[in-house]
Amino acid sequence: MLFGESGDLALVLSLWLGLYIYVSYWLARRCRVYAQDFAAARALVTGKVVDSVANVMNAKMFACRQYEEDYLTDYLIHEVDHALTVCSD
Repeated sequence: MLFGESGDLALVLSLWLGLYIYVSYWLARRCRVYAQDFAAARALVTGKVVDSVANVMNAKMFACRQYEEDYLTDYLIHEVDHALTVCSD
């Protein structure tokens, strides 16, 4: 329909769209490794948080609050490090 109205505009739009799709595909393939690495780090941290919350009564009974806090902080730092790696590359 656009070619019928303005062939030049349709050609420019088609070229721009093709370039946009190519660059998007190229960037997505390049970022896939980083996204998988960060997703694995996030899944690990989520599992640790769920485990800690599920066992909060045990931590209170055995006075291990500081241990749990330090334990989770280490994993959260691990996740942040992976996020920074994704952002800096």
